[in-house]
Amino acid sequence: MASRASKKITKIKHKPKTRLHFLTLPLEVREILYAELAHSMPLSLLKLLRTNRQISKEAQPFVFKQPLTFDGQSDFFGWLRRMDRKNLRHVTNVRFKLHDIDPEKIVGALGKRLRQAKMSSGAQGANDHPYNEACEYEVKRIGEGFSHLPNIATFTILDSSPSDPRPSYHMLGCFAKELARRLPSLQHLGVHVDHLPSTFIHGFRKLRSLRLTGFSVSTPAETSSALSSLPHLSDLYIHGPSSDLSFRQRPGYSGPRSVQCITPAVLQRLPNLKSLSIHDSPGLMTPLSQPNFLIPDLFKTLSTHLPTLHTLRLATDHPSLPPPTLQSFCTFLAASPSLRRLDVAFPLDFITATVRQFPSTRSCKDFDATMDAVAEELGLLDDDDDDDDDDDDDDDDDDDDDVEDNEEKGKEKEKASPLASLSELRIYTRESRQERVNAMEEVVEEWVEEKMEEWGVRSSFGKWATWFEGGY
Repeated sequence: MASRASKKITKIKHKPKTRLHFLTLPLEVREILYAELAHSMPLSLLKLLRTNRQISKEAQPFVFKQPLTFDGQSDFFGWLRRMDRKNLRHVTNVRFKLHDIDPEKIVGALGKRLRQAKMSSGAQGANDHPYNEACEYEVKRIGEGFSHLPNIATFTILDSSPSDPRPSYHMLGCFAKELARRLPSLQHLGVHVDHLPSTFIHGFRKLRSLRLTGFSVSTPAETSSALSSLPHLSDLYIHGPSSDLSFRQRPGYSGPRSVQCITPAVLQRLPNLKSLSIHDSPGLMTPLSQPNFLIPDLFKTLSTHLPTLHTLRLATDHPSLPPPTLQSFCTFLAASPSLRRLDVAFPLDFITATVRQFPSTRSCKDFDATMDAVAEELGLLDDDDDDDDDDDDDDDDDDDDDVEDNEEKGKEKEKASPLASLSELRIYTRESRQERVNAMEEVVEEWVEEKMEEWGVRSSFGKWATWFEGGY
């Protein structure tokens, strides 16, 4: 007993449980979290940079990989002075708005001559005028700043707002040429101004996607030549015209005139077009006339791209589209063997008319009956219309037997989708202040969704503004 008592009793010590710390997570997991924060909660990521040196070092690249927007060159120069140069290599996406020069900030002999010169438009037009010389000097400074950002892959030239000091045509042209010289490896380019020659894109030989206003001071032939010189271009986004186009096309206007530079003939010459987006807008100062881009000839031209075109995104601000456009659009859809995704932001009646080109007679009658019931419930039908509907119902009863007889014959045919290649359809609609319009819209959405499901096409509906998300 004594010997046993003399033995030392050892207690097993349990190690305290270690708390899970952010830095104990694998680096791959932390980088996923950084990327998600940078995309959805950028302010939270900036706060996270201040918590720890290691976290700051790991997360900084994700901050700079987000699109950077500069409201003028002064904003850009100030940002460059504040940034650590070693982080600039992470910048890949820049959105830039060019401002006119400020004569008071031009120093030296050039600044003195500039302030002494008369700033009349005629004087500025001379190549040796101090103003043009100062513009070229300013653009060169901007280009030198871009040389510190060697990995820019996406660049967007933003249009000036009415309150901004709008640059001259000469300055814009110099800026475009400097951009092509400094960023020859650019892959994605967005141009939101239409008073710029489209010929400057010749210098971007590695360009894969391009966004243009569709209007330019260049002719369609010049634009076609420039686009055809880009061997890797496969994604094209056309929008426009701008709100002040009619102002710059009025009689007596002395500046360069913008014309429609993207036409069906221009699109026909593009060899490798895989994705096409078109936003046809009448503009604020342009009268509501016929669409500029969404015309029958467009869909005839797109038929030449059927072997390669797999994504088509179309939107219009026009209240309606002509019947010939509808017919050409439907003919194109029925004959497209490669189209996989279709996004449309059209007037509601155009969408229903498009789908009605394909379903069986029975489906159309069911849809008409449903729409009439909703309209009657909302008080949209007059008494005369009700009487007419009763007469139509009698006629429908007479036709029902014929329809039922043909149902079996058309069953197999109806199962096959007339949109054989299409796998995804997205429809974007405007929100109306009128409840009755929204109610009708819900019925249409249900009917289209049911029809697409029958055809094996995945369909979805979204708000108008989301159609433009993700553009450059």
